Amino acid sequence: MTADRPDLLTAAGSGEIRGLAAIGLGLDRGMAERVNGLAHRRHRAGDRDQARNLYQLVLRSYPGIASAWRGLGVIACEDGRLEAAIDCLAHAILLDPHCARAHYNLGVALQLDGRIEDAVAVYEQAIALEPRLVAAYNNLGHALKLLCRLDEAEEALRRAIAMKPRLAQAHSNLGDVLRLQKKLKQAEAHCRRAIALRPDYAAAYANLASVLFDQGRSFEARKALARAATMRPLARNIYLFPIARSGAAGA
Repeated sequence: MTADRPDLLTAAGSGEIRGLAAIGLGLDRGMAERVNGLAHRRHRAGDRDQARNLYQLVLRSYPGIASAWRGLGVIACEDGRLEAAIDCLAHAILLDPHCARAHYNLGVALQLDGRIEDAVAVYEQAIALEPRLVAAYNNLGHALKLLCRLDEAEEALRRAIAMKPRLAQAHSNLGDVLRLQKKLKQAEAHCRRAIALRPDYAAAYANLASVLFDQGRSFEARKALARAATMRPLARNIYLFPIARSGAAGA
């Protein structure tokens, strides 16, 4: 190992990265792992551009590091570059077929790309590999709802809630599934539970409004929609992050 590489890594860690990927250094395996770890930390901190450069630097020397491909895929997904995300994540799975989180991340990218049946299959693979991957159950439930497979969607969402009772997305999604099944009292209870857990969750207010409209309670429904309109743009009903980020331990 040359003497200047630890200095470069220290500089990167202090926020002074200046296109390390463009330098073209050949990393030994130990340094590549360290740079990959730094990329994960930068990604978690929200520095996507720097993380992308670091992942690319790692892969230039060691293209077989699956977690670096996964990191690039998640960044592409966060950036809305879904085709690139799917390609990177599929390659990560090719290198490490037993990584449940890579399957989960690929499911997210496929779902955002509108490939719902493919997303369902990949979420199921993620769950088979890691049966307590809560976010995968939530996203699976949402995807199954879009396919009108409501009984299966309900089962997946109840599994998510059983493992993580305070997951607002799962309560909100289950409320919408129950509404479609005409179980309006239960639907209202889960939507209100989602709001209690996360008072700024606009999507839960929107789902509650739908339940209230279906019950003929139009005045209350309009109030719920008005609350949603005062909030930030609707939060996603599928659970993307932090679990989707490469270095995250889980949700």
